[in-house]
Amino acid sequence: MGTISSIHISKGHVGEFFHNSREKPTRNSIGDKSKNEVTLSAKEALKLYHEKLKKRSEAYTKRTGQKLQKKAITLMSAVVNIKSDTTMSELKRLGDKLEKELGTKILQIAIHRDEGHVSEAGELVINQHAHIMMMGLDSEGRSIKRKLSFKMLRELQDITAQTLKMERGQKRKLGERKRLDTYQFKQAMSIKNQTEKELKKQIKSLQNNETLNKKTIQRYIRNFEENVKKYVNVFGNISKDDVMDLFAGFLQSFKTRFDKLKEENKKLKKDLDDMQQKAFERWQTINSQKEEIAELKAEVEEKNKIINQIKELDSVKLARENHKLKLTVKQLKDEISALRKQMIHLNKELQAKDENPLFDREDYQYLSKLKRELKADTVEQVYNKVVELKQKVRSKSQNFGIDF
Repeated sequence: MGTISSIHISKGHVGEFFHNSREKPTRNSIGDKSKNEVTLSAKEALKLYHEKLKKRSEAYTKRTGQKLQKKAITLMSAVVNIKSDTTMSELKRLGDKLEKELGTKILQIAIHRDEGHVSEAGELVINQHAHIMMMGLDSEGRSIKRKLSFKMLRELQDITAQTLKMERGQKRKLGERKRLDTYQFKQAMSIKNQTEKELKKQIKSLQNNETLNKKTIQRYIRNFEENVKKYVNVFGNISKDDVMDLFAGFLQSFKTRFDKLKEENKKLKKDLDDMQQKAFERWQTINSQKEEIAELKAEVEEKNKIINQIKELDSVKLARENHKLKLTVKQLKDEISALRKQMIHLNKELQAKDENPLFDREDYQYLSKLKRELKADTVEQVYNKVVELKQKVRSKSQNFGIDF
C-alpha cells in the first residue's frame, strides 16, 4: 500500500512563512535541510499577502459597505502528506486547483523533508509533508473558511490524491470519526498535554480544597467540555470526537480518581454520621446521668434535712435532760445539806440527855466530800451513798427514841 494522501486546512499565521522557508529555527528538524524546497522567501510571501489582503479588504468593503472585521480569518494554512518523490510542480498544480475551488490565492508552497523523529530502534523516521499558504478571503472578500463544508472537504481530499498520484484515505460518512494525520496528531497531542495539565490542577484543587458534591462535579465537567470545544475550534475540521479519543486514557484515570474521591466522601459522610450518632448517644447518657445526679442530690438533701431535724430534736432532748440533771444535782445537794442539819440536830438532842453524840467530824467531812463528788455523771452514785447514809442516821436515831 502506498502513502495515504491527506490535506488539512486551518487558520494560518504570518509566522508560518518563516517556518516554511526555514528562516526560523525548527525544533524537530533532524534531517537534511538541503532537500527542502520553497517557492517564496518569508519576506516575499509576506509582501504578497499584504498586497492581496488590501485588495480583498477593499472588495469586502465595496460589497458590504463595512470595513473588514478584525476577527476575520485572512490567512489559511494547508498541511499536505506527500511521497518521497512528490515534486514542487505537482504541488503547484494542487495549488491551482485550490484557487479554482475556493477562490483563494496561493502565497507560498514549501516541501519539508527534514522533520521527523528517531524510533526506538534508533532509526531516523522522516515525516515528509508540504505547506501551502493561501489567502483566507476570496476576490470579493468572502471567507474561505465558510466554504469548507463537509462536501467541499471530501472533494479536496479527492483532488489532492488525484493530483499527487497517491492513495486516497477511506471516505468518511457525515458525522463519522476520522483518522488524524501526523500534523493533526502532533497538534492534538499538544492540546492533550495542556488540557491534562489543567485537569490535573483542577483535580488537585478538588481533592485538597473542595467538597465533592453534584454542583462541584458539574462545574468540572463543564470546564472540561469548554476546554475541548475551544481546542477543537482551533483545529477547524478536527472533530470533538477526535480530540476526545486522545483523552480516553486520561479520562479513565480521572474517572477512577473521581470514583475513589466519591467513595472516600461517602466513607467520610458515614464516619460523620457515626460520630454524630455517638455524640447524640453520649449526650443522652450525660443527660440521664444528670437526672440521676439531680435525684440523688434531692435525696441527699432530704436525708440531710431529716438528720438536721433529728439533731435539733436531740439537742432539745439533751437540753431538757441536762436541765433535769441540773435540778437533780441541786435537789441532792439540798438533801445533803438537810441531812447534815438533821445529824447536828440529833447530836444536840443527845447532848441534852447527857448522851454522847452519834456523829463526829468525820461524818460531816464525808457529807462535804459527797457534795464535792456530786456532778452530772455521778448523781446516781452520790444519791445511793446519801440514801445509805440516811438509813444509818434513821436507824441510830430510832435506837435513842428520837424522830428522824
